[in-house]
Amino acid sequence: MDSIAAIEVARAFYFRLLVASTIGVFIGVIVEEADEFFDWMLSSRRFARFVPVTVIVDSRRFKKWAKRISRIGWFILIAGVLGEGLFEVLVSHQDTKLQSANSARLEAAAAEIKALQGASARALDDAKSATEKAKTASDVADAAKVESGKARDAAGQAESLARRVSKEADAFETRISTAESKEKKLEERLGWRVVTRKQHDSAVSLLSPYAASRVIVNIEGDGGPEITAFSTGIITIFHDSHWIYSIGQSGTRYPPEIGLVCVIDETSAAGKALVKALSDLPGAEITTEHVTEGVGVITIGSRPL
Repeated sequence: MDSIAAIEVARAFYFRLLVASTIGVFIGVIVEEADEFFDWMLSSRRFARFVPVTVIVDSRRFKKWAKRISRIGWFILIAGVLGEGLFEVLVSHQDTKLQSANSARLEAAAAEIKALQGASARALDDAKSATEKAKTASDVADAAKVESGKARDAAGQAESLARRVSKEADAFETRISTAESKEKKLEERLGWRVVTRKQHDSAVSLLSPYAASRVIVNIEGDGGPEITAFSTGIITIFHDSHWIYSIGQSGTRYPPEIGLVCVIDETSAAGKALVKALSDLPGAEITTEHVTEGVGVITIGSRPL
């Protein structure tokens, strides 16, 4: 599926051509009527009182040129009408593609959120169950200690029981800690990489003084909603900073690229600003070395698991 940014660029281009075609129709109508206007100039006695056209120019040659101009206007009119029809269809097609891309991205995001909620709920239930079992074990240990004081003959057995219960309580506490750790890791693994508004504004303020600098952005991975949203955030930084950027879609390769890999030429002021702007982004790995084309090469890989 085409990226939303590419669809919007194509739509804007076709819309400008549609406006140009409409203007062409307007001009064609005016020029096509030139023949009638020139005939009126030659035949109108009132107009001839002010401008003696028949005296100034040869009427035959004047009519010949008027017909040629009218024919040119007719061609312009036909081209404008055809352009209006063609570009209106193309603009409508891009609108449909843009709506489909937005719907697909929203549906994928909703599915990811629903899966995350289910996993979090299961982890919370496990934690509650472990807490209840630990509380029960603690109650059993207290009861065993009371009984051990009453029965001196069974003291050794009671102490052994207490030790076993204490170990079980420790085991339950360990399970609780493990469940909480798994829940935290699950949230970190399922969480999306996001370019925050603060990161965006900071990066734009650093890069804007070096507008028209060039950077190459390669997008890899499976093209899922997470990498699409993260890539859009990074590309928006370069767009709002008025940098020249080219986008490459590498697709899935083996082994796949992981994280945000940045190779930047730091010998220029723009390169130094780019290092500072990208260093705060999630998972950014920055390498400074010479780049043959532009200031740097940014490779957006899959989310680290």
